[in-house]
Amino acid sequence: MVTGLNILMYLTEMRSISEHGIPKESYDKMKARISYDYEQVKKIYTEGIGKIPNMYILMHSNTGQYGTNDKASDVNKKWIHELFKIHFNREGYSLNNKESAIYDLTRVQPQAYWSVNHLLMRLWDDTKQEVAFVTGDEDKAKMWQKLEGQAEFIEDKLILTSMPRGKGILRLRNSKDLKNFNLSVQMKGNKLGSQGIYVRADETLENYIFVQLKDNVLNVYERLQGKEKLLVSVDLEDHDRAIATPGTSNNMAVKDYKPAMEIKDSGSRLLTFSISEDEMHIFIDEKPVVSHLKTLQSLEGYVYLETAWSEGGYSQRNLTDDVYDGIFESLVITTEENKGAKINFDTRLHGWDKLMNTVNEIGEGIINWFIRTL
Repeated sequence: MVTGLNILMYLTEMRSISEHGIPKESYDKMKARISYDYEQVKKIYTEGIGKIPNMYILMHSNTGQYGTNDKASDVNKKWIHELFKIHFNREGYSLNNKESAIYDLTRVQPQAYWSVNHLLMRLWDDTKQEVAFVTGDEDKAKMWQKLEGQAEFIEDKLILTSMPRGKGILRLRNSKDLKNFNLSVQMKGNKLGSQGIYVRADETLENYIFVQLKDNVLNVYERLQGKEKLLVSVDLEDHDRAIATPGTSNNMAVKDYKPAMEIKDSGSRLLTFSISEDEMHIFIDEKPVVSHLKTLQSLEGYVYLETAWSEGGYSQRNLTDDVYDGIFESLVITTEENKGAKINFDTRLHGWDKLMNTVNEIGEGIINWFIRTL
């Protein structure tokens, strides 16, 4: 596979085009310059390893040609067909078959934020072949019933991967009577997407209270006998600004500029809430968002986790993705009893496991520092 050439060819093509799409050089100069790059690749690989790799992957994919500029594309096409036997010209899907053009193949472009199951889910959806998804900690996994999607339990994280264009749903076993409790969790899924927690739910999810983070908005829903009602909706960017600038109302904050969210934008929110009898209190990053929210008491107590993709994933060029990873870190559920708080569920690390995880994080931090600075 030739990869080093990708960036080189991208830069050489872009040097010949102005920011307005106007060529900066003559066609002959552009052709000679790009041809020289390919000739050097041929020379270097032939002298270094005795042959040119069979496969080439073009960096500027999904252009409908062999580059973003049609004239440069023609030159790229000539050399790609001459030097290489197969060429991956598009990205988005992993499946190629006998009908696929050998110089117009497609590939998946994994992202750094994908979990293992995210990649496997994409491959499963593209190929329709059986895939061995990963589970991680089997003991923690046994505490949950998987209804949709795939879940990995690793360290202090529960990573719930949605189905393509669908959801991921887990139900906490033995939680039917869990009606009054406190919950704390670091929600680390990307901003663009949905991750949430159902409480006081029944087995069919006809009745529930749902606390959701979707596209950086906190929503609280209540559903009774199949009829859902939105109780609260808070834009967390407005909430952050109101906290940073006391006295600023959310109405004023809404008028401020908000950059469009990208599918790769990371998110991390500490969600804590308590539910007791007929009311809830909800905090985001230890700041109150909802107090004394009136809720129904006549529901069961099942707890579910849910993740879902966002259609915004289709709006990003070359990053089309219909699978979403919800990351629930340090999830703790406690109930109040006469002798104090009782822990009902806890993914946090303790003792030796916590120490070793801290050591590994320090080691990785040192390595990353050297990578960034040296």
